[in-house]
Amino acid sequence: MKLKKEQLWNSFPVLDKWRKIETSFKLAYRIQRIIAKVENVLKEIETERVRLVNIYADEQTADEIKTGKQKQVVSKIKFFLDCFNVVLQEEVEIDISKIPVDLLENNMKVSASDINVMECFIEENDG
Repeated sequence: MKLKKEQLWNSFPVLDKWRKIETSFKLAYRIQRIIAKVENVLKEIETERVRLVNIYADEQTADEIKTGKQKQVVSKIKFFLDCFNVVLQEEVEIDISKIPVDLLENNMKVSASDINVMECFIEENDG
């Protein structure tokens, strides 16, 4: 399936929350398989984010470098955000088996906001 990187970026907190819920083996397995594939894309996003930080970060003082203070993007934040948004709008092909809605109905309680974020991973019944 094709998804925007932004969808995967936004889905991870919910996936991580769902990972911690005790449920049936079948549902837990499906969630873990999705997480593994999403994590691969998130690593790519993080690599690109770090690259952009290195480009747009403000100059560090010698003391900041010596103490290991992380680079910060302040003065060029708009440029950074514009570039990062381009990254998040990219589509990726990701091989994920959707979770049948029955599996969720029978095994866990979820919030409407969770469903909104996770809808791309949920397969509706035909009935």
